[in-house]
Amino acid sequence: MKGRTLAWELVEIAGAIAATYRAGKWAVACAYLERGYDAVGGEYLVLPVFYWLAYQAIHNFTGFWREIYADRKERSRKASGM
Repeated sequence: MKGRTLAWELVEIAGAIAATYRAGKWAVACAYLERGYDAVGGEYLVLPVFYWLAYQAIHNFTGFWREIYADRKERSRKASGM
């Protein structure tokens, strides 16, 4: 059971990192369009917030599906008489 939990955590973290990367690329592109030149500014301060929001959303989504899967598994176990 512990291996499955670790696997789900890794999926959640990988998903959050991928979403943060895409949001970061978008934020940097928007900042460049606004300024007209490359610079480092507040768009990088938003990346931890993006990561946290993405992780929470993915964690809630996977938790929902894990709960449904566990419930379905328990029902089938009861139906088979085990």
